[in-house]
Amino acid sequence: MTHNKTLIAPLFVTLALASQAALANVGAVYGFGSQAGATANTEVANVEGSFAAYTNPAFLSLSRVNKLQFAWSLVTMDPQFTPINNVIVENTYLSDKVRKDSVVDDYRSTIGQAFSIQFKPIESFFHLGLGLVAYLPIEQLAYMDTGEPFVPEYSLYRGRTHRPQIELGASVEPVQNFTIGAGLHLGYTLTSYAQVFLNTSADKPSWIRFSSSLKPKLAPYFGLGFQSSDKDPTFTAGAVVRLPLAASNQMLLKSGARVFGSFAAVDFNFNALSALFYDPLRVELGVTVQPLHFLKVRAEADFEAWTLFEASTLTIQDPTSACDNTDSSACGISISAGKTPKLPLVNTWTPKVGTEFAVTEDVTLRLGYAYVPSIFSALPTGAANFLDPPKHSLNAGLGYHFTNFLGIAESASIDAHFSYHLLKTQTIVKAAGDEAGGGSGDLKIGAPGYDAGGRVLGGGLSATLHL
Repeated sequence: MTHNKTLIAPLFVTLALASQAALANVGAVYGFGSQAGATANTEVANVEGSFAAYTNPAFLSLSRVNKLQFAWSLVTMDPQFTPINNVIVENTYLSDKVRKDSVVDDYRSTIGQAFSIQFKPIESFFHLGLGLVAYLPIEQLAYMDTGEPFVPEYSLYRGRTHRPQIELGASVEPVQNFTIGAGLHLGYTLTSYAQVFLNTSADKPSWIRFSSSLKPKLAPYFGLGFQSSDKDPTFTAGAVVRLPLAASNQMLLKSGARVFGSFAAVDFNFNALSALFYDPLRVELGVTVQPLHFLKVRAEADFEAWTLFEASTLTIQDPTSACDNTDSSACGISISAGKTPKLPLVNTWTPKVGTEFAVTEDVTLRLGYAYVPSIFSALPTGAANFLDPPKHSLNAGLGYHFTNFLGIAESASIDAHFSYHLLKTQTIVKAAGDEAGGGSGDLKIGAPGYDAGGRVLGGGLSATLHL
């Protein structure tokens, strides 16, 4: 069995280098800027949004947007999930033993900053507006992790908000108070290649070669905007359609090991494929009404098409093995292809409501709530343990407006917010038998069962300068 262990070593090294996954983006999950964060991300009909290139590019052209505007924001969100202890984490379906343990809860906090610039370079040309939004994680440029395919896994929280994000937007106003816009959401695909050869003889070196390429992908999105008047509109409406973006991760591995002295070399080759990240088709519809001069109310509904979602698990495809100077049956190695359990996916509607209350001429109080449903139609009582409990998003924030900022005769604003996302507790009881349907009793990964749930706590700051 020495040669099996020798071959498994480069496999783990390669998977560690290639297992990269992230789902969706920060703008969709938490929003850009504290105005969005405090109002449950009800930004699609916000005429004064500081990150309009992403939230709704159509509003880049509205007359209330200054000639030039800069914005910066900081966000931090920390997931804290219900501990899952004393469940089966290894069984004879996946290895050669049965083992109970605690599930590792190593989800990273989201800590990042976003920058925005929006301006109107040619006022005379239908109020042409342009904008750019860029998000950068602070702790690292990008963190990606597929998680494990069978142990309990909060599938949309592992690496979802730990990658850079770039959005480009433009808009025009063909008819007074009615605008149209378009944007580009940047993604990428990763192709990796690894070649490994291990020698067990002390006088012969082992070696490894690894290469990868990152190719950009673009997904367009389109926006519509309407305001009831040029100055102090009491009603605005917006709509955005974001086309899906699925980026793949393809891993090619060729490995060999000389484990019988000079007699033979064992070769092991495979392709592996995963979804690097997946942003679903998304439709956002919203309105803002101002019934009183000091009160604004926003309502929004977001549709997400999750039925085409692919889990980010890296799956081995078409593995082969062979030995030099002998037939493959003499190697003693038989590698099976990977398998990802089928997921009971559903499309979702997320209702949101937000409000802004002008406490004084310069101080604004903001509140927001959203109910985010699960992308799964059933609890994972069978072979899989992918988790996504529904959650309540509770948010609050304050904003302060400066007429003069640091001695400059230009207006600016400072905003802060706090967010509390409460995940609904789900009780999962695993069905009898193993993942292949064999045996009886508590045999599945995750058996006998556990509670899923938790919370995500955080908040942020943002600053906007109007020139």
